Amino acid sequence: MYHLRLKGEHYQMGVKRGKIFQKCNITFPLHLDDFQMKYGRESERILKGYFPEVCEEIRGISDTIGVGYITFASWLLCMGCCMYNLENNIPVEIRGCTAFAYSKDGKVIYGRNNDLPPYLKSGSKSEIYSPSNGNKFDITTSSFINGEEGLNEHGLAVAMTFVMTSLEKIRAGFNSCFIVRYLLEKADSTDNAISMLMELPIASNCNILIADKSGKMFVIECTPFTKRIREAENVDGGKIGAVLSQSPKGLDKAPKGTAIDLVINEGDKPVPNIIGKSIDEAKGMLEQAGLKLGEIKKVQDASAKKNIVLACNPGVGSNLNDGAAVAITVAAGGDKKSAYVDFVVPSGKPANVRIVLTDDNGTATLYSGTQNGSVRLRQKVEYAGNAKVQFICDGKLISERNL
Repeated sequence: MYHLRLKGEHYQMGVKRGKIFQKCNITFPLHLDDFQMKYGRESERILKGYFPEVCEEIRGISDTIGVGYITFASWLLCMGCCMYNLENNIPVEIRGCTAFAYSKDGKVIYGRNNDLPPYLKSGSKSEIYSPSNGNKFDITTSSFINGEEGLNEHGLAVAMTFVMTSLEKIRAGFNSCFIVRYLLEKADSTDNAISMLMELPIASNCNILIADKSGKMFVIECTPFTKRIREAENVDGGKIGAVLSQSPKGLDKAPKGTAIDLVINEGDKPVPNIIGKSIDEAKGMLEQAGLKLGEIKKVQDASAKKNIVLACNPGVGSNLNDGAAVAITVAAGGDKKSAYVDFVVPSGKPANVRIVLTDDNGTATLYSGTQNGSVRLRQKVEYAGNAKVQFICDGKLISERNL
């Protein structure tokens, strides 16, 4: 069986995949309606905030095959969530994937099958990733850069089964396949994976199976509004509550054995719709609803105004206890400055050129395309705070300017 092997920087991994698509004459039905594009744009903002590396990988593909980045990203984010124009005619009985994990005598057995539409059979494959700044992992996928299940270098297995969700209940966030990819690349144990997953905004209903080499295994039942952790063993016949948040938070480091405080969904205070509001407006709306503003996460988003709420966790409509905190993701900003930078493409054959800005708002690709040798490029740069601009040709850094 052929295993696609991808290693290095995420953008270059995307370029490699894009070249394979071109060589194999693979095209994509990028026909999304207004609902799907709106969902895709909002979800891409969230994806960029939590997992900017994979957004660069998507950009590497879209730049190489010549399609719009946001359209291609939206198409990927709709998979297993709201790709109903492909899914409506697929009988339910062939969409019943199963995942399991079993532990005995220090050994762990894990497995998953793919009950997918027949037209996806030839496209299902196993891929081996070795990113420069993440875990090495093997992922099984029929959806390209994300996937249905996999195993990473730390012995952590992650699998998904998605549950059909009505459109009115879908929210911007991670679909089940991107959850799998994110945890495989970022987490090193079930405890770490659960901590990270509890912080993610979820797009639609799904079940996530997590197991590691120590024998710990859990199923996390996810909806856009709540998450429930189900252990592999009975716990005194107790009822598992809906865990909404925790301390320490996802990605925080804590000594081994540290207790994790969980917030359980037993309340009747719904989270108001604060998406699109300013921080102050969101704070006021939450307080009026009997809740409070929690952690504020800032992400770069050139299409949104500074300090506008892009997402919240728990999601809009979640029922919380009186006084519970709601974390928000907002668009970063700052006093914008502008400058022009000039670069010359090295002489010789045409090159794949990228101009990348890093400033107080994060990292963004300003230009990406193919240019002939010796061509002079001028790029207007709008930036906040300390900034640098990198000029990259065929994956190699040619020059760097501090602004």
